[in-house]
Amino acid sequence: MAALLSLMAVCACSNDADLATDIYLAHLDSLVDNNSNCSSILDTLSPDLCTSLKTKKQSAYYNLIYSAALLKSNRKIGSNAAILSSYQFYKEEQNQKPDSTSISNYAKSCVILAITKYYKNNKDSLVYPLLKEAQTIFERLREHNHYLAQVYINLGYFTNFAGNRSSIRYYNKALKELFLLNDSILATNLKIKIATSYTISGQNIDVADSLILSIKENHLTSHKLRYNYYNLRATHSAIKEDYGSAAKFAELRNSVPLESKPKGMDLAHAAFTISKYHSLLRQADSALHYAKIALRSVVESRPKYPRMHIYIKNLGDAYYNMGEYELASDVYNRAFEKSVEHSITIYRNLASTIENNYRQIQVIDNIRQQKADLKITTLYILTILLLALLCIGLLLYKTRIDKKIKENIALQHKALEKDLKQSKTLMDVVSISFGILPKFIDKVNDISSKIFSSDPHLYDSFQDEIGTIKAEMRKRLLELVNQKSFAENYPILEHLDSLSNQEKMITLLLDQKYNTKYIAGILNVSQSSVRASKVKIKSKITEADMPDQIKEHIISLL
Repeated sequence: MAALLSLMAVCACSNDADLATDIYLAHLDSLVDNNSNCSSILDTLSPDLCTSLKTKKQSAYYNLIYSAALLKSNRKIGSNAAILSSYQFYKEEQNQKPDSTSISNYAKSCVILAITKYYKNNKDSLVYPLLKEAQTIFERLREHNHYLAQVYINLGYFTNFAGNRSSIRYYNKALKELFLLNDSILATNLKIKIATSYTISGQNIDVADSLILSIKENHLTSHKLRYNYYNLRATHSAIKEDYGSAAKFAELRNSVPLESKPKGMDLAHAAFTISKYHSLLRQADSALHYAKIALRSVVESRPKYPRMHIYIKNLGDAYYNMGEYELASDVYNRAFEKSVEHSITIYRNLASTIENNYRQIQVIDNIRQQKADLKITTLYILTILLLALLCIGLLLYKTRIDKKIKENIALQHKALEKDLKQSKTLMDVVSISFGILPKFIDKVNDISSKIFSSDPHLYDSFQDEIGTIKAEMRKRLLELVNQKSFAENYPILEHLDSLSNQEKMITLLLDQKYNTKYIAGILNVSQSSVRASKVKIKSKITEADMPDQIKEHIISLL
């Protein structure tokens, strides 16, 4: 570094400062490429260096290096202005016979801009095209670098849905690229992430098995890597119903001295899971030990946790399996009391939600009735007006009659416009009111996504809680279809045994002339989820044994 600074000084004295700056920027670029953590390099990119840049090319190069260093340091990117200006410069250069360095820098800017945009908004439509552009360039140049590896990794993320085999192809390319770069640490981290994703989703389990077997424990060079590896093994073993291994790896996971290791509710859940594993293995002492840890962690972190009864019941199960029936009975009674409190809260919230929805529907119906009444009133007024004009025509001169007609029509027109505007305003209010919950959830998700990089565990806990609330509300609403009183009001239910509760509810709502948007709002799911359910319903109804008339009716609703 000192030698480079000296070179810059010498070049400056010889009126060749631009060359010195170019050499220094190239050196910084090399440092960023060859270091996984660039925190110290970021400190080197001082404002003094930025002010010494005299050309657009130097500024574009500087912004590229700076943005790359930010990403590698896992620092929060406040704005994508720097990488965007760099991307625009190199993109313009591609139209002017660029050299290989310019082409490569353009591809790098595509990668960084794509990742930056994804962090800002994972629904940004430009992310995927930018990644594909970079892939095409790097593969044409036959360059092997971490940027290309990141391209393959992120393309794998994009295609990783519904068991898409394209994601596997991209992940394999990324692993091959990391092998060529001799980056076993990043490769191991990637294997763990891919295997974890496939294990949790239940897709490509064979691929997950293969990846787990390929991971070497001597490559687990950090506490974080070991924690993620043991967590993967515990989850994977549990899914395979190998509860002995699941318990072993879960205990190894919790023994890792990691600062970001689960605390509070996360620790409670981890201990709860281990307790269940030992119960399945009939290891009563260990099950009781971890059941106590789980309950104590819940009480300490969230004394008013609404699902406390689950952890209390688990402790009761542990005592029961130990033969401590009196203790188990006392604990079960505590769990029952907490469960009743939780159920009362849920039903109160559900009742409030249903009542609010009912009121909204009533308001909409009232508006529709008001509009119908307005039409009838308008026709009545027009009829009276015509009769009046006929009588006036017999009494007044034509000019006077015409003037009177125009005046009356103008007054009626203004009155009608006013009434219609009032009706429209009321409709807008109802629409806004009905859309509050989805917009609120979107806002919460947006806020939680912003804390992901600084506290991923808090983000995960936040999302788990939101998902739990939404799922519980949806579950209670869908349970209505199984109630006898509810079924008596909707005889069609007796023909829908092949459908899930959610599919039954969607069918009933469609039968009541609700559209996809309102159904999604009532059930607290996405419109795409409703549309997917309609496809499943049609398939099941087509194969179901029911009267043709009813079958045709239901299919017509879809």
